[in-house]
Amino acid sequence: MSIPDQRRGATGFGRASAGAGSGAARSGSLAVLARVYRQTLAIAPVSGILSLLYYLFDGLFPAAVAFLSARLFGSVSGYLGGTVPRATVLASAGLLLGCYIFQQAMQLLSSVTINAGIYEKCNSYHDMRLAEKASRLPLLAYEDAGILNQLARAKDSVKREVLGQLFMMAGLFVASGIGIVSVVGVLASYSVWFVPISLLSVLPYFIAAQIRGKEFFHIKRAQAGKARRLAYLWGLFTGRRTLKEMRVMGFDGYIMDQWRKCRDEVNEELWELGRKDALSLLFCDILRVLGYGASLVLALLLALRGDISTGLFGACIAAFLAVQEQVRSFLVQLGKAPAALEFARDYYAFLDLPEENTGGQRYSGLEREIAAENVAFRYPGSGKDAVEGVSFTLKKGEKLAIVGENGSGKTTLSKLLLGLYPVREGAIRVDGRNLDELEKRDYWQRASVVAQQFVSYQLTLRENIGMSCPACIQEDERLLRALDSAGLSDLAEKLPLDSRLGPAFGGAELSGGQWQKLAIARALFRDSELLVLDEPTSALDPLIEAEVLSAFMELTRDKTAVIVSHRVGLCKRVDRVLVMKNGRVAEIGAHDELLRAGGEYARLYTEQEKWYR
Repeated sequence: MSIPDQRRGATGFGRASAGAGSGAARSGSLAVLARVYRQTLAIAPVSGILSLLYYLFDGLFPAAVAFLSARLFGSVSGYLGGTVPRATVLASAGLLLGCYIFQQAMQLLSSVTINAGIYEKCNSYHDMRLAEKASRLPLLAYEDAGILNQLARAKDSVKREVLGQLFMMAGLFVASGIGIVSVVGVLASYSVWFVPISLLSVLPYFIAAQIRGKEFFHIKRAQAGKARRLAYLWGLFTGRRTLKEMRVMGFDGYIMDQWRKCRDEVNEELWELGRKDALSLLFCDILRVLGYGASLVLALLLALRGDISTGLFGACIAAFLAVQEQVRSFLVQLGKAPAALEFARDYYAFLDLPEENTGGQRYSGLEREIAAENVAFRYPGSGKDAVEGVSFTLKKGEKLAIVGENGSGKTTLSKLLLGLYPVREGAIRVDGRNLDELEKRDYWQRASVVAQQFVSYQLTLRENIGMSCPACIQEDERLLRALDSAGLSDLAEKLPLDSRLGPAFGGAELSGGQWQKLAIARALFRDSELLVLDEPTSALDPLIEAEVLSAFMELTRDKTAVIVSHRVGLCKRVDRVLVMKNGRVAEIGAHDELLRAGGEYARLYTEQEKWYR
């Protein structure tokens, strides 16, 4: 008996790609198994119980067949000898046939139950749990390659239905144990020599499954990074922007070669394991056949000596085959169990990762200032701080520009001010309270952001703007004001608010600058007290930039704003300028003040002034 293949695409751990895992939370095997059972029975209780009942019956089925077969063979032999009436033969045959019919009916029922409940329903739940968990991880986790690999392995484990297989596998152990004991009891009644022959002939399956299972687990664990790279390279061929650049620049062939190389590295390791697996199974099958031959010889000797009747001879062979199959199935699944538990352990290890610290103190709005006090921050895996020793104060209603060369720490500092990343040293204080201790949802509800890598949402024009305040998404006048303020009044004249944007679903295509203006309109539509704009006009030409910034300053006159940019031209329009260099604050002050000082800001301004002469 084995885990039924009625599941579409069901595969064993030794032959299919499955995710490996990290060792983040090394729960004991029984704890992991108990967690799988609790979760599965909570999600699909009827399917779980019915599948276990099926395995219980399936475990007893071989012994019942062996017993009924012996009875049938004996009655046929007696009938031919004139000692048993025909009715007895027919009754014996009817019982055996009824047993088979009942077994087929149970198998059909379990097929539907296992497929719909244990796999489909539970897998959807596991997918949802992963998505929910990923949404609650600290944003900094997505800067950590180790955690990204761990997420990839957890996703792959769900994709390969590892948890469902483990649930079924555990039920199989109990059922197989019952089946082995019952059939061995029947077989031993003929001759005790059948027992060691049947057991030894299938023992290699256990050894092979355990070795191959461990190898497979470690290979997939090591391949997590390569698998992510493979998916990334393939994604370059399906991304519209990347595909354009690759074709025009002529390096699509190079990317394809890199994809093939990565694919071949991944597949070669799996193919080598598959080759070893096939050879192992071939060796095990040979031993199994030899064992069957030995049992056949033994049964024949017993029949010739008169120890068993002709009817029992047939029943004996059938029982031996049942024992071989029961023990083989049990040992193969037992050998795969350690790898299966590792896969499940990795899934739960990801679910048990620390989540975003959302704070606990309620936040009702900015009253005085936001202050950075000797703030330091470092990205995972980096040996150097991206921001170090930064201190400054942002007053309520003040407009602050953060400028500096690429890599100076501007964008990182803006994320720290929003509370997206936790500081390594120092603190960000809002009205004297540590930002890490404030309720993040409260804080973010009062903030708007335009990210440097703004998103082009393939939705309607209304949704692209109004999603920042879903409760107000039907307020057309407010939507049009946001469009006008972002310099998109011409777009509003050409397209109705419910027009779909982007080519993905047949909508209108916009230029890069128009998409960026939409991101600004989205931020302005939300009535926020704090606005953080990271390179908000990078896709705009200088004249349009000046127009958009003028409108922005007018609309945010009573709001607090942080504008991150490598362009210093906008600094004339803000209250103060903070100049970053090598992760530190080089200067801070008003535009004219910094120009007179002749420091880093004056150098940047003078260099960029040449662009517009």
